[in-house]
Amino acid sequence: MLVRAMSKLTRPLQRPLLIVDDCASYGMWLQLEFEKRRFACDLFASVEDVDALAQAFDQSYAGAIIDKELGDRDGIALITRLRQHTASPLLLLTADESKATRDKARSAGATQVYAKPADPAVLLKVFGSDAKTQTCAYAREEEELKKAFRQRLIEELSGVTVQSERSELISALHRLSGTSALFGYGAVSRALKSIERQLGDRLIGMDCAAVALQKIARQAKAL
Repeated sequence: MLVRAMSKLTRPLQRPLLIVDDCASYGMWLQLEFEKRRFACDLFASVEDVDALAQAFDQSYAGAIIDKELGDRDGIALITRLRQHTASPLLLLTADESKATRDKARSAGATQVYAKPADPAVLLKVFGSDAKTQTCAYAREEEELKKAFRQRLIEELSGVTVQSERSELISALHRLSGTSALFGYGAVSRALKSIERQLGDRLIGMDCAAVALQKIARQAKAL
């Protein structure tokens, strides 16, 4: 339930951003930095069917970040085509900082032109002044879910006794260890996985498992 709730957390934009960059390392880094800030992204090294993308752009994306040099293609030409179908922000990234390039890009419809490597935080400011506020809202929602999970973790672990059913406990530990990792409780996740494995291999009895899990529950209270 908590995992499903996380998928519904607030995102700053309802549609993803499009990144077009044929430099795989830079494009993937940019995508990762955007995702850290809860901005979903699609990353492409090039665009084969420009017409199809342009016609479906507004239904698919909230904006685009496009590299000027795309192998045998030109990022400014792509912006020209997209601008015919959308008013969304279209940002151009370029190693060429000349005035001629900037003027050409703006004439083509680029919202802004940035020198590579550009700061992700600066790029994201273009996509709405409320982005920071909404990202903070996501952080609050995530923290509330995290607290709810921690409380449930403590309750479930504290309730384990020698009389608990081994198979049910193994299943519960598998579930709890996965969710612990999802919420950033790495040490708890590893400890639960260890006990799960030892129970499954019958290396420890329910009495030892109960004692170990009670200890983890006490530690979880301090998280």
